[in-house]
Amino acid sequence: MVLGELERTPEGEPILGGLRDERRRLRELGVTGWVEAELHLTVLERIEEALGHARTRDFHRDLLLEHAIRRATQTPLLRPIALGAQRIYGRTPASFLRMAPTMHRLFTKGCGTLEAEASEGSVEVRLQDLPRLLRERRGLLTTYEGMCEAILADLGQAGTVTRSDADLGIGRCVITVRW
Repeated sequence: MVLGELERTPEGEPILGGLRDERRRLRELGVTGWVEAELHLTVLERIEEALGHARTRDFHRDLLLEHAIRRATQTPLLRPIALGAQRIYGRTPASFLRMAPTMHRLFTKGCGTLEAEASEGSVEVRLQDLPRLLRERRGLLTTYEGMCEAILADLGQAGTVTRSDADLGIGRCVITVRW
């Protein structure tokens, strides 16, 4: 998904050129292969090195908006989760972000825990027990910021997404979404 999106963007060609070995390894894994954190983080870091933090966050927002929210919620695996959350919680940023812990458990392994706590007009997404690799290499955290922005964009909701790495040394990161 990430590499395919890079192929469609003007900035993607030089990034992809620097990822020859990683692209080969990803092709060998195929669509259903489990991508090791080290490999995934290398790809994410190369994107951020080339684009900078703000543009990388935008890249992930656009990618996740199209693929993870609009297309993926039509798949047999995710559609029932999305529809169930909307029926129970409504179509709000909070309802979508309440699904984040389930998605984190489905799509990651050994990446700590994720909790989402909603209050009026905001959600605090807490990543805890982050392994050293994710504390030192923050590409996945930037992806999660983009995910939060994608949810706001999908709902047409103005808002802000801020990330605090103040407790990253003890394996904790907090992303606050306000609308």
